Amino acid sequence: AAAATAAAEEDDLLFYPSDLIPFTRKPMLLIVDSAQSHLFEDVGRNERGEQAVCLLSPSTQPPDIELPTRVGNLFTCFLASPVVAFCEILNIKRVENSVLETFTAELEKTLLEWIEALAASPAADLAWVRLLSDPFMRNFVSSFLLCQAVIGLHRSYGRIPDYQPRCCPELPPELHVTSRVVRSGLLKLAEILGRRPDFSPAEGAK
Repeated sequence: AAAATAAAEEDDLLFYPSDLIPFTRKPMLLIVDSAQSHLFEDVGRNERGEQAVCLLSPSTQPPDIELPTRVGNLFTCFLASPVVAFCEILNIKRVENSVLETFTAELEKTLLEWIEALAASPAADLAWVRLLSDPFMRNFVSSFLLCQAVIGLHRSYGRIPDYQPRCCPELPPELHVTSRVVRSGLLKLAEILGRRPDFSPAEGAK
């Protein structure tokens, strides 16, 4: 009986994805960086009003990525500091100032193109379009798109499902890593850093 009581008390302290469902009566952006992030897909499938947007981390990250997990994994780094994350995944430790300025300018241009493609897509879920009206939320979405593209087109990591971030609802075809706008934008960024060979153009691109 004592063991059962202790287990019940411990269960009361746990946080379950379903605990968030009542809050989906209004628009919600949910970001989860966890090895169990896939469990939160249920929030997007069982909303009680507005469609929740979930940005979910990969279940694991490449072992050669040395970001300290106590402050967040590669996924969190992409959302908080895309330039740092881009360099980290390529193991670039130093970048000349002139190269960094060119890269940063091209990154801003590329992310804007991706956001515009998302907003203009007739296949985009209304939940995505609604988020884009808020600059703060829009930054998270654009950084997620970069994370998805960098990992998805990386020669070493792109074919490993556990390394891929996920989202709910799904992005429209225009924003898949196999799309022309995503692939060409990413390869331009990689070329500025002299690392285009680290990425492979996706087959069957649209």
